[in-house]
Amino acid sequence: LVNRTIDDDLGDSITGVRPTYSPADGWIRNGSPAGVSLDTSRISNGTWHQAAGSGERSISVTFTGVAVSVNLIIVRSMPPTLQETNLTFTLDPSAGPDAEKTLDLQLPNLGTGGPLYNWQAYGVSGLPFRPHTLLITTSGATNSLFLFDSVRY
Repeated sequence: LVNRTIDDDLGDSITGVRPTYSPADGWIRNGSPAGVSLDTSRISNGTWHQAAGSGERSISVTFTGVAVSVNLIIVRSMPPTLQETNLTFTLDPSAGPDAEKTLDLQLPNLGTGGPLYNWQAYGVSGLPFRPHTLLITTSGATNSLFLFDSVRY
């Protein structure tokens, strides 16, 4: 097996297909919350996408493979206005309820310390070798911070 990366900005390392961000104006390329400094040498290709605040935002990625994992940047000491990271991961949403795998992840403020890089927020293996779609959606009523780095498959 060969691992491939879908970078937040450059897209799939083989096919070039990029993630789809929705709504397009709800994402900031290389955005950082006030007072947070990120080390670009520890981030895939030195880029990330940020969504902050309330309201639904999503990322859709497509890949052909048998496993997938999502890597985020986690800010452990968030500004008071951004209280949590609330995400829903849905694999193959159009394949019907029997094929859909959903995981709700809620990350509270993780205390003090620097950011966590390449933090695996979601991973699944044992998939049939075929095209898949992964939808990552912000959720929850509270202000949320989401720093997306890459997907590996």
